Amino acid sequence: MKKSILFLLVTALFLLTSCAKSLTVNYQKSDENTGSITIIPTRPTSRTYVMLNGKLLVKNENVEQLTIKNVPEGQCQLQYVSDDSDCARNQDSNIKINVLKDKEQNMLIAVPVDRNDYWEFWSSLATASYVALVFTYFTNK
Repeated sequence: MKKSILFLLVTALFLLTSCAKSLTVNYQKSDENTGSITIIPTRPTSRTYVMLNGKLLVKNENVEQLTIKNVPEGQCQLQYVSDDSDCARNQDSNIKINVLKDKEQNMLIAVPVDRNDYWEFWSSLATASYVALVFTYFTNK
């Protein structure tokens, strides 16, 4: 019985680890004379930090898409930083955006390419661990 529970937990862990998500944050509470910004990286980023006009809005999140609501009308400075260990280099974008009242600004953020050795190593390790677990589970029944 304990082995069955362990097997299910490990399988769930493999399926649920580090999922990127769509985030929505508010820059401020008031929605008067504001617009919104939607940021879409070209691929999901991990360990992502986002600042708008010096205010930290996202801290250490896995991001697939980010919507910032209630951004004051006018010129804004956006900083999008991602410390992906699987990328050839880290992402650091500083962008000026002109936010319009009651409008949504859409932005694409170019994310550097993957380092192949990172994915090869982790996928091999995960596959070997899973095979060992399945083999142990079925041989000790």
